[in-house]
Amino acid sequence: MKLQRYFFGLGFTLFLSAGGWPVSAADQAIRRAPETVSVELKEGSVTPDKASISNAGKVTFKVKNTGTVAHEMVILKTDLPADALIVGEGKVKEEAVGKVIGEIEEFPPNAEKEITLDLSAGRYVLFCNVVESGQTEGHYQKGMRAAFTVGSVSRRKKSS
Repeated sequence: MKLQRYFFGLGFTLFLSAGGWPVSAADQAIRRAPETVSVELKEGSVTPDKASISNAGKVTFKVKNTGTVAHEMVILKTDLPADALIVGEGKVKEEAVGKVIGEIEEFPPNAEKEITLDLSAGRYVLFCNVVESGQTEGHYQKGMRAAFTVGSVSRRKKSS
């Protein structure tokens, strides 16, 4: 009888120390530490250290401006290719091409910023939407953009 109580007590203790109740996959995703994506911004490029992550959930973008002018980074959810966003007056028309999930406002060279967002599965574009004074083409048009994918996303078939 003592042995039964010992194992019951041990099992109950292990059950409580493991968090008590069974944890669903959704709960595990919530508890998981944010995925980190490092991004370099410089004239002509937005370069994330990875083009995709496997799971939806919290993502921390650590962004460094290694360029010589101020840049920003917009995170836009869209099904459009990174180089096909609609532009007007040198800027991407964000509302017309997708949903802005987050943004790091314009910041100076040699500075670093970060933002943590909750991203659902899908396609995204990371881009700089700065237009310098006196310029007609913005940074997006000069190549400051990158495709980014969360989870597995099937490609749409082109219709004939």
